[in-house]
Amino acid sequence: MEKYSRRKVIGSLAAGSAALALTNMVSENPVEAKEGQAASAAAVARAFRGQHQPTPLPFDPAKLKGISEKLIRSHWENNYGGAVKALNAVEQRLASMLQDKDLPPYVYGDLKREELVRTGSVVLHDHYFANLGGDGRAGGTVLESIKRIRHSCGEEAWDAVSVVRKLMDKARQKNIPIVYTTGVSAETNYESRRKPWKNDRHDEDETKAFSQRMEIVKEIAPQPSDIVIHKLKPSGFFGTPLQSVLNDYGVDTLLVTGGSTSGCVRATVIDAFSYNYFVAVVEEGTFDRIQLSHKANLLDMNIKYADVMSAGKVADYLDSLPADLYQWNAGSHAAGY
Repeated sequence: MEKYSRRKVIGSLAAGSAALALTNMVSENPVEAKEGQAASAAAVARAFRGQHQPTPLPFDPAKLKGISEKLIRSHWENNYGGAVKALNAVEQRLASMLQDKDLPPYVYGDLKREELVRTGSVVLHDHYFANLGGDGRAGGTVLESIKRIRHSCGEEAWDAVSVVRKLMDKARQKNIPIVYTTGVSAETNYESRRKPWKNDRHDEDETKAFSQRMEIVKEIAPQPSDIVIHKLKPSGFFGTPLQSVLNDYGVDTLLVTGGSTSGCVRATVIDAFSYNYFVAVVEEGTFDRIQLSHKANLLDMNIKYADVMSAGKVADYLDSLPADLYQWNAGSHAAGY
């Protein structure tokens, strides 16, 4: 059987924008090389044209409850506007430097890093102001859910469930191992009794509602061939046999879904990265109770630890895999750890 690797199969699907921006065209023909470099410089100049503009406020700041109108306007104009101006200045400077085809990368390396930092600031401000909304309050469904269970993520979680289910169906068709990680209920979680001073809403962790939070919803319920691992901490790796299971299957790539993006997903992704797995996070298959937190953590993971990919590209990746990539007994009972 031909050996498949993540680099071979999906390397072209998730190439980072920074890598693309710095790619040089190489040719054995000097004339072609010169033409390619000129075309590349022109493309870079367009990419770094530095013409960003702040997105107008999508609400009337005078109607926000509990937040000063003056503060919001000042934040938008000075902090957000300043971030946009800084990004434009960096990009314009990069465009000028990259016109010199003989300029070695280390000369503008620091400027590239600064561009990444400034881009992050602009993106975060975009999402911050986009999610303040009408009267500054979150949607009623999320608020009602949080009243019952403080960890609830509301409708965004259910939207992700439908995405995860479709990807699971594709994975099962190819006999790809599916591993669930979930917490331990309050009845057996000694951690919840050991340090009640961790938060002032600790008593909720002893309720039936908290225990129900650990249940895997029926829409994506484990099948007989799936693996369910119980954990005490955010990471699916910490104190669990997850790595041993992955080694048993010879896995080198993880497709991560679930929630919350800023909590269990991020912790698991960082540990997977630390254990030298290739990691892809399914953008529409993850969720959080705050969109700003969700987007910011996707951005940060994509920069540092994983490839954040669309569900469509992940589906195409799964379709491209052979059905015999993993040899296992699909008729066995679900394993529980």
